[in-house]
Amino acid sequence: PCGASISVIHSMLRLAELSSEDVLYDLGCGDGRVCLEAAYYSSTINDLKPPDVRGLSDAEIFSKSGGKFVGVEIESDLIERFHFLVKESQERWLDTKQLRQGVDSEENETKHVSAAPVIEPLHGDLRDVLDSLLFIAAGHEKDGKDNSDATIPFPNLSLPTVICMYLLPEAIELIQSRLVRLLTCIPNLRIVCNSWGFKGNVEPVKIIEAADGEMCATLATIRLYTRKSLLKTN
Repeated sequence: PCGASISVIHSMLRLAELSSEDVLYDLGCGDGRVCLEAAYYSSTINDLKPPDVRGLSDAEIFSKSGGKFVGVEIESDLIERFHFLVKESQERWLDTKQLRQGVDSEENETKHVSAAPVIEPLHGDLRDVLDSLLFIAAGHEKDGKDNSDATIPFPNLSLPTVICMYLLPEAIELIQSRLVRLLTCIPNLRIVCNSWGFKGNVEPVKIIEAADGEMCATLATIRLYTRKSLLKTN
């Protein structure tokens, strides 16, 4: 599918109750817009509606950022675009930080400006990434061991607390069993699906309808899955 609109992305992040402590993965991230939006709005998304969030100044946005945001994409041109947008956003953050520090210095105030959020484009197959996460999650459950020498495609990944997806049904079907296993391994994991969700008896714990753009009557169906989704199957 085409990239999600900003208003739908914000609805997804609110449904996930995203915080600056989360590690978010966007599977099939395209140009990385979900990660970029999540990175710079994670501390305000739960309290403000999208128009209010978009109206914040750079200093207000960037001083509140945090968390880690990983976008997984197999298409080389989209990953290249994502890298460019990450670099551009970080340069903008640095400019804002310098401006903010200059203002604070003039006012003789010592305000905290946080570090730039960690945004990581990851070029690879979703199945390889999920298999790596499952391996890491299994090791973490046992003894928290280091996986740097493991023979898996991506041995140094951080475990997610939020996974976002905007994938076609056939793509979701290919990875559903892996995602369900992740839900069993990671207690706090929330999986948010835009438009299409899981098949079978894995039921969402919440479903919302989000306007696909400020002037558009089309509604996107967004589904939230947690470990409770698995309990409904028993």
